Amino acid sequence: MEPRTPIQILRCLDLGGYSARMVGGRIETRGPRPLAEPLVADIKANRAALAALLEEWCGGEYPGAPQADGTPDTEAL
Repeated sequence: MEPRTPIQILRCLDLGGYSARMVGGRIETRGPRPLAEPLVADIKANRAALAALLEEWCGGEYPGAPQADGTPDTEAL
C-alpha cells in the first residue's frame, strides 16, 4: 500500500480532531489521543512534502486560525 499524500494526511488529521503545525522546522501534531501507526508512517514517508504544504498553503498550521464565526479555516486546501 502506498503512503497517503500530504492532503490525505491533513484530511485524516482533521477528521480525527487533530491539528498540525510547523515548529522549528518540525511537524507537531496535537489531538485527543496518540496517532495510529499507519498515519505516523505516512507522515514520516511524506515529511518534506507535508512540511512544504503546511508552510506554503496553510501558513504553517492546519486547520488554520478560526474564522469570524469561530470555525477553523480549512478552505486553503
